[in-house]
Amino acid sequence: MLIQTGLGKTTFSKETISKFVSMALDMTDGLVLSSTYIGSITRKLTGNTAGIELREHDKGIDIHLSIIVQYGMHLHEVCRELQYKVKDIVEDFTGLTIISIHLKIDGIIL
Repeated sequence: MLIQTGLGKTTFSKETISKFVSMALDMTDGLVLSSTYIGSITRKLTGNTAGIELREHDKGIDIHLSIIVQYGMHLHEVCRELQYKVKDIVEDFTGLTIISIHLKIDGIIL
C-alpha cells in the first residue's frame, strides 16, 4: 500500500495494515474468536493472516474481514461499530484511504 508525496514514497506492508485492523477487532465489543485470535494461530503455522484480506486499488484499499459474533448481540450494531473503528484506526495511523470494509459473519457463539 503506497502513499506518494512531494518528498517521496511511503509503503505499508499488508501485515502492518492487518495489525491496525486487528487493533480495531480487539476494541469492538461482541466479537468472539475474531480473526485476531484465529490469525495469530494461522500466522504461526503458515505465515499468513487469517480472516483479514486487503485489496489495493488506485484510490485506496478494500478490507474484507471474517468475524465470529457473540450470541445476543445486535449484529448490525456490532458490524457498524467494527467498520467505523477499522476505518478510523487505519486512516488515522497510515493516512491511507479506505474505500470499503466488507464483513462476513462466519458464525455466532453462545
